[in-house]
Amino acid sequence: MDFTFNAYAIFLIACGCTTILLAYYIFRRGGDTVKWFSMMMLSNAIWSIAYGFELASGTLYQMKFFINIEYVGIATLPLNWFIFSLNFCGKECWYKKPVNLISILIFPILTILMVWTNAFHHLHYKQLSISKEGPFPVLAIDTGPWYLIFTIYFYLLLAAGCYLILIKFKSSDPIYRKQNYSIIIAAFIPWVANVSYLLGFRPFGHVDVTPFAFIMTTFLTLIGIYRFKLFDIIPIAREKVLELMQDGFFILDQKNRIIDYNKSTKQYINVNKEFDLIGTSLEDVLPDQPELFERIKTRNPGKVELTLLKDGHKLNLEAETLFLNDSKINSDFSIIKLQDLTNVKKEANRVRDQASELEKLNQLKDRIFSIIAHDLRGPLVNLSEVLKMIANDQITIDEFKDISPTLSKDIIYNHRLIRKHSTLV
Repeated sequence: MDFTFNAYAIFLIACGCTTILLAYYIFRRGGDTVKWFSMMMLSNAIWSIAYGFELASGTLYQMKFFINIEYVGIATLPLNWFIFSLNFCGKECWYKKPVNLISILIFPILTILMVWTNAFHHLHYKQLSISKEGPFPVLAIDTGPWYLIFTIYFYLLLAAGCYLILIKFKSSDPIYRKQNYSIIIAAFIPWVANVSYLLGFRPFGHVDVTPFAFIMTTFLTLIGIYRFKLFDIIPIAREKVLELMQDGFFILDQKNRIIDYNKSTKQYINVNKEFDLIGTSLEDVLPDQPELFERIKTRNPGKVELTLLKDGHKLNLEAETLFLNDSKINSDFSIIKLQDLTNVKKEANRVRDQASELEKLNQLKDRIFSIIAHDLRGPLVNLSEVLKMIANDQITIDEFKDISPTLSKDIIYNHRLIRKHSTLV
């Protein structure tokens, strides 16, 4: 291959190689969000390096070869950007649905195939030629219908990603503002550059400034990594945190109307799972709970036990009330946390019943031992006295023979008594 390198080509190739190294560094930081951003940077690097070699080429055949490589990066870049945006905003479940994934994958795949087979149908490019109007030869493109389709797809994904990040930015905590600013600014630079190129504003002739714009995006991101610790703290979607919690949460306005809640609350109340509780009065959701509403009325934080019926089953809950005053909007909000104590109560009752049963058994044992001690004492004392009298020659053998049946009878009785009570114990 024959190359005549110029400043544009060298700059693109150098920046593309730097982008690959940066993408590898970011990829190693771990996490899905970080990895998808590094994949977007890899797409940009492929585009930049291949376009750099295209600008350094002097033949049409060589330029076509590199434009085929470019489209591996061009076609996958908006896809990677969109998936990155979904992950950054905590909505990655969207592209994990097969239908949605196929809908965004089909255009990049078809576009790459269209470019590689353009010589047979000319649907992507009607004609490719070399323009020598500038200081070095560049490729002049006469676009076809598929080029327009892909451009629409390209901008739809860029716009969707930017929209997601803007929405996330508006609702994010101030701690994330600086990193969101850096992402938004970086995202709009290539957008503006590409629109200008497509509308005919081309200060460098047929040279496409979009890869240069994406390089600026890369370096703005690099600044974000080191200056704002862009990927050291990834915002966690609020809905993810709340929906993972087993405890229920209600957020109320000043009129005790529900303005936010998590799905776990519906396991405690008699409403359809699809029913939206926003705007509903808490008294309609948790009726007959005077102690709870007295706490809310008096702004008294603390815990109170609730008893509810859910599908005919009795539930024991603990409701903790918290209060928030936002002086910026002069509004008071109540937060109600519901924790299920039903199993705890059942276990406590079971333990109490076991303790009561154990106490009864101990009382029975003491009574049995008292009876045994009383019944054994008499015969044993008699036997002991007789043995002493024999040892002291106080009774004769004939007298012992007379009382021995009585002693034998007492011993048999004691044996039966011990055996009987031992089986009871």
